[in-house]
Amino acid sequence: MTYILLVISILFNLTAFLAIYLLFLRQNRLLHIEQRNKQSLKEIEETFTSYIYEIKEENTAFLKQFEQLQDETDRDHTDTQEKSAEPELVSPSIQRASRSLAANRYRKMASSEEEHAEPVSPIDIIESMEETVIRMNNEGFSIADIAKTLNKGQTEIELMLKFQKKAD
Repeated sequence: MTYILLVISILFNLTAFLAIYLLFLRQNRLLHIEQRNKQSLKEIEETFTSYIYEIKEENTAFLKQFEQLQDETDRDHTDTQEKSAEPELVSPSIQRASRSLAANRYRKMASSEEEHAEPVSPIDIIESMEETVIRMNNEGFSIADIAKTLNKGQTEIELMLKFQKKAD
């Protein structure tokens, strides 16, 4: 009987050692994963840092260019002010009169264009679409070509043609 208890005790000890060993391996795996994650985190942080540094350099370069352009426009503005200081050949009253005359002519042209423009109803557009489909079909275009040309679906073109045949 003691022999059986001794064997059972040894089996329990071996099982315990095996369980401890498996737990040790899992813990080591977790430690390795944690180290890899820390390393990845460092790499990501370095990447972001370098990216931010590049953006900062680009911003400073942009600001320098902007200041240069602003200085150039200021110089141009002062040059134009100096030129505008020269006496004007046309009096302000003549300038106002020419502006009002131009505005009146523009209004007349716009109103005459509105009077001559014919309103297009949606029915006319639909009819012209059907007529276009029928004309293109009579000219020998395929349904796919008609659909591509008119930016419509092939099924829609087929239905238009079928309805036209039924109407005839």
